[in-house]
Amino acid sequence: MTKQRRVLTGLMTALLVMGWFLTAGTAARSKPPAAQAEPTTLASCYGPSCAGWSPVTMGCVRDQRTQASIVVYGASGREFLVEHRYSAACYASWTRLSNRGSNPDCSIGTYAFHQGWWTGGSRPRTPAVTVAPNCGAYTVMMSEHNKSSRACAYSAWEGLTRCTGWKLPG
Repeated sequence: MTKQRRVLTGLMTALLVMGWFLTAGTAARSKPPAAQAEPTTLASCYGPSCAGWSPVTMGCVRDQRTQASIVVYGASGREFLVEHRYSAACYASWTRLSNRGSNPDCSIGTYAFHQGWWTGGSRPRTPAVTVAPNCGAYTVMMSEHNKSSRACAYSAWEGLTRCTGWKLPG
């Protein structure tokens, strides 16, 4: 019986070890996808430290959302989409300008800027950007601290500057 007992003990130990490895592997595979995902890189700025920087470079486009948009017309009546973008992670906003049509010639007729309205009454704005050469552009960002903002674009076709409505952060 002693030999049988040793064999039985050995088999039970082997089964327990195999069961432990199988259970550990199943538990690792059954984690929800969010737990297995690599951590996302955080934005490189927040509020006033974002002012004057590219939203792409600083990682603020990761959680961007469009607060408002308008269509303006460039040369020959080409349509351009002007979007007021906002990032909660960066607490900053900017204007995105993109070609809305299928015509790849985006080099003339439209430029965009982002304008803020400080609680003190001043209205600073970013330098203007054009859609050339890749039919799309972003302005630099403005901090949303103590101000509302809007997206604006000049339409060469209409000879007018058009803007979205003023938006508070969020």
